[in-house]
Amino acid sequence: MPYQSGEFVAIKTELNEMWPAIWRVDGKTLLQKYEPFEENGKVLYRNISTYAAWNPDNKKLYTQVPVKVRSQSHLETIVELVRSELPFDDCSFIEKRMLETQMYQENFEVYIQTLISHALDPNFLTEIFQEQDEYFLSNVKTVDEVTESMRAR
Repeated sequence: MPYQSGEFVAIKTELNEMWPAIWRVDGKTLLQKYEPFEENGKVLYRNISTYAAWNPDNKKLYTQVPVKVRSQSHLETIVELVRSELPFDDCSFIEKRMLETQMYQENFEVYIQTLISHALDPNFLTEIFQEQDEYFLSNVKTVDEVTESMRAR
């Protein structure tokens, strides 16, 4: 598939990552890298001064990715990767995350039960901490740890 200058691509195998590197086709022989950063809870990408060779040998490693341009000046371009518009084969990222977290289903259900109980009784959390209620505390701790590890990725 011939890519046009200005289109964005990513290495196919990296699309399963949380924040894959994306590249803008810059002419016929260069790719310019865009690095991810977080802003207002969204992952955006900005251009950096890193370039890679763009040649017939490595073009098959890449796939075109949809982006929305968020801002553009003569010094900086900021884009958002639109994962929902990726071809289905490349959306295995979500399926992979679902499988990774499936083992925490019961923990999550108890966590939700804890939140609902606390909403109904504002003393609920205080009481389970005072009583060291292992049923609730262990599940809340597990969900908190999983959440933190996902956030740290």
